[in-house]
Amino acid sequence: MTAARFDLAARFDLAARFDLAALSEAIDRQRSESSTTLVGLSGAVGVSQSTIRRLGSADDAEADGVLALIRWLGVAPETFVIDGSVAGRPLPADDGFVRVDMELVAR
Repeated sequence: MTAARFDLAARFDLAARFDLAALSEAIDRQRSESSTTLVGLSGAVGVSQSTIRRLGSADDAEADGVLALIRWLGVAPETFVIDGSVAGRPLPADDGFVRVDMELVAR
């Protein structure tokens, strides 16, 4: 099974509308405020250090890693949707899985 990626622009136009640079900035701010190292964050969310480092300049990213980082931030994924009109809500931290209705995301 191939990991879902934010380069699904042909179907959902997410790559053009999801601000990975803003996500990277939010992660850096939260890491600084909480004195969390990159190594610590990587271990806590299960996303490689190199992936976290490259988000600021990336054109795409694996959805599961992005969602894990957003969950760690404690904000709604919609926070990083450019020109989004949906407020959203923070992701639950209960079972370690994030389930996404991609049709709803596309709308």
